[in-house]
Amino acid sequence: MHVTLCLTHDCTLRCAYCYAGNKHKRAMSRETALQAIHFGIERALLEPKKHLTMGFFGGEPLMCWDFLVWAHGETVRCAKAAGVRTSFTVTTNLTLVDKAKADWLVEHGFSLGLSLDGNADMHNHYRVYPDGSPSHADCVRGLKFLTNRGAKGEIIAVYHPGTVRHLFDSVKYLAENFGFMIALNPDFSAEWEDDDLVLLEAQYRAIGEYYLHRYRKGAPIRINWLDGKIRTHLKGGYSDCDKCTMGSGEIAVAASGNLYPCARLVGNDDDEAILLGNVETGYDEAALRRIVSCRGNRNEACHHCPVRHRCMCWCGCVNYVQTGDIGIVGAFNCFHERLSVEISDSIADTLWTEQNPWFIARFYKSVIKNS
Repeated sequence: MHVTLCLTHDCTLRCAYCYAGNKHKRAMSRETALQAIHFGIERALLEPKKHLTMGFFGGEPLMCWDFLVWAHGETVRCAKAAGVRTSFTVTTNLTLVDKAKADWLVEHGFSLGLSLDGNADMHNHYRVYPDGSPSHADCVRGLKFLTNRGAKGEIIAVYHPGTVRHLFDSVKYLAENFGFMIALNPDFSAEWEDDDLVLLEAQYRAIGEYYLHRYRKGAPIRINWLDGKIRTHLKGGYSDCDKCTMGSGEIAVAASGNLYPCARLVGNDDDEAILLGNVETGYDEAALRRIVSCRGNRNEACHHCPVRHRCMCWCGCVNYVQTGDIGIVGAFNCFHERLSVEISDSIADTLWTEQNPWFIARFYKSVIKNS
């Protein structure tokens, strides 16, 4: 069971593409957090693994640092008493990370989502402070505190039609300066015109060549869409456990206590079409059944697509953002997934033919281990 607490609607930044809604000072109360913790534990007890992943999100969750530390402790205490295992995640824009916070997060084993869009040209285009000033230098400083302590997690680099021209340079910058997995996340809510897609394809192909170069020189890097599509080839597609469990195996709790299927859908906490109840009163069972029944992909054309088993057309959050329907994939996602599969297959074929030892060690030994 994965529960995400959206601790606050406030944030240190004002990113132009942010999906987390308007920024204001509403924050979660301790009473709501305790109800959410017990809600998550009760759901985890219904699952065979009896495991609860508790995530902290916002806004910027590190603005509520003392609250986060307290909520972590309460989750550990209550889960241990119930016989539930725990793990923890936090997604941060890095502006508030200092030595003490980095030490605490690493000491307590957090998996980190670290928002840094890439080099300064890429990052500062949209990720700015309320007065419009750039945030790249502050974010890099925070990231270095975590890098120096061996933190685990991924760098989340969001790209948009307005910044996609910087994508390849940004991947090189991130790969050559930090050791984290690079998660390239498109702004799915943006209007992607034909010229933008042409540029995106060129950037992705350049990234693919760089990925190939790094393997050949014995310094492999990790990029989400490349690694992920290679693994879907080896597995024959996405496993059921890879796919979206929004609403049942995954739930987000707004600062108000309202329940949503995914943290990315909380927004302004006012979308009744995807509201699933409240931690005080529990699930709205009718709303939950409706959401669960819509999950997957109902596009008729997708049923005949040769890469359908390797496509993330099942991501309800992305579908909802693009089409307003959890079960209907959008045109941009279709383009992105087809392109990702094509480039990943070409690179994998090349590295396999060359019998690249780092490629074989990463992908084929893990397949053998998990088979």
